[in-house]
Amino acid sequence: MRIIVVEYIKELSDGYIVKFNSPYGSAEGRWVGSKPKLNAEFDIEIDIPEILEWEKQINQIDKDITQITRDENHVILSGVLESVEPDGYSVLRMGDNIVIFELTGGNYQNYPIGSYVKIKTKQILLYGFGYELN
Repeated sequence: MRIIVVEYIKELSDGYIVKFNSPYGSAEGRWVGSKPKLNAEFDIEIDIPEILEWEKQINQIDKDITQITRDENHVILSGVLESVEPDGYSVLRMGDNIVIFELTGGNYQNYPIGSYVKIKTKQILLYGFGYELN
């Protein structure tokens, strides 16, 4: 996913909490690696470090919306549930991008594949590919 890092929130021992803008909205995430340049565009991968539980952190929604945003305590990702494997390996599609996560709870054969879902997670990890795009 392409993002622009717009603010440093906090420095950590293994990265930075940054605010970013994307084609799907704005949020904060933990940038893993060396300090990204402000106002530069990066191609990144989003990782959700926690295991999500169906109908707790991830729910089917009625709106066809692809979005990334946040509230006071969560990052919220909305998109299409593309796949769920028997081991919980799952894919959220956000436009041309995918977000990989692990899912528990319920029977994987009964998940609404192809439907829009909303994920609420405490944190996302941002892995830059080591270069800025502009």
